[in-house]
Amino acid sequence: MKTAILPILAIALVVFSNRETPAQQVETSSDRSFLALVEGDDGDRCSFISADVLERSADIAQGLLFVRSGDSPDQVKYKMRFVPDGAYANDVLQWTAIAGKNYTRADVNFDKNRAATRSFTMAVNYQQPEQKQCRWEVREPQPAAAQTTEQDLAPAPGSNP
Repeated sequence: MKTAILPILAIALVVFSNRETPAQQVETSSDRSFLALVEGDDGDRCSFISADVLERSADIAQGLLFVRSGDSPDQVKYKMRFVPDGAYANDVLQWTAIAGKNYTRADVNFDKNRAATRSFTMAVNYQQPEQKQCRWEVREPQPAAAQTTEQDLAPAPGSNP
């Protein structure tokens, strides 16, 4: 009986020790790249999938989140872990996948051989009259703006305003 309980306790400890507190989740999520919906099937929203689900489920989208602005084409290929549709040309690398009526495409656009923009497109009922399509772009976290107080703006004592 003791031999059965020990492995179960060990597994429980590992699982629960890896869980983050809500404060940690907020901190880490603001430090990493994220997908922002830029074009949806229904105006400004994507009715058939959310960016949150997309980030957790689509391997190609996950790969795009590892790519950083300024990465070389070789670094991008390594980080994506997928073979692109073609050789690096015209400042673009592209990956596409079609499964049944579903379509996904990832694009990395380069400027001077450095990754500039990354986008991900998903469509259901691809090339059908009822096609729905959404496009996301990878956005970098913005550094917190420095807060300026009146004291910071006031002239130093003894200085001429």
